[in-house]
Amino acid sequence: MDAIIVDFSSRGMGIMAPESIAYDTAVTVECEGVVLFGEVVYSIPAGPAYRVGLRLDQGHSTAVAHVDVRTMALRLTEMFDSPGLEEQR
Repeated sequence: MDAIIVDFSSRGMGIMAPESIAYDTAVTVECEGVVLFGEVVYSIPAGPAYRVGLRLDQGHSTAVAHVDVRTMALRLTEMFDSPGLEEQR
């Protein structure tokens, strides 16, 4: 499912999703070539979408995809601060 990242920290992230995701559901988030793993901690209606809170799994390690959340936060910050972002939305 496609979702929009609305906030990000070293321990979790908030997304806007088109449908509710059940509490404790394991999730994979792919963004700009980076893959993060976590679980849903809440999912509440927010207009026509759902605001979903994710707790990120900082201990997950695979050969395929592992990234320090600080690196991901930096990449997201750079992406959101880049010119032309409004045109991409």
